[in-house]
Amino acid sequence: MGAQSYTCVICGYTSDSRAEFVELRDPVGVKKLNERGKKVKQTQIAEGDFICSKCSLELYRPSGQPRSIRAVCPKCGEAFEVWL
Repeated sequence: MGAQSYTCVICGYTSDSRAEFVELRDPVGVKKLNERGKKVKQTQIAEGDFICSKCSLELYRPSGQPRSIRAVCPKCGEAFEVWL
């Protein structure tokens, strides 16, 4: 029996090593990828498809700078700053 080959649905990278790939189980991430793919007429990506570690890091990289918002404690009423 031959080893299974995995292919990244984003960049097309192929390898026999499962450790280099992540299985998409994130409906929000899949939706984000499909919205980006419409611009370049990419085929639809579904949950359960594999993406390589490099593309996974790019997909889940934080976007923009952190920002602060003021929040108020519901118990004591003290205001404090939260960074998102």
